[in-house]
Amino acid sequence: MRAVTYQFCTVRNVSPFQARKANAILEGRGMQIGNFERVDWHLNQGDLKGNQFEIVVRNLKRVSIRVPVCRAVGTNGRDNYIKEEIFQPCDETHIDEMVQRIRKSGFINYYGEQRV
Repeated sequence: MRAVTYQFCTVRNVSPFQARKANAILEGRGMQIGNFERVDWHLNQGDLKGNQFEIVVRNLKRVSIRVPVCRAVGTNGRDNYIKEEIFQPCDETHIDEMVQRIRKSGFINYYGEQRV
């Protein structure tokens, strides 16, 4: 999985020449900086009003569980069905259902507070 992200930031005591030179190192690590502009202020916590995201999803798959007819009797005397995960293409109906679920219930932010 990959993402292309953009982040606005300010740096102190770094010339545009030095920032451009840093690209030689960053590009080898899959990053790039650009759109330099000299400003008379610096960015502080709380200065940004919010984040905006544009998410592009390609080759989306969903997991379905298949329970075969064969079974094994477990040590506890109960039947243990062997389950298999199968990746299937998502159809438009399934995607619409998931979008409605998120609109209704939201989703968990596993990343927590990002600007402490």
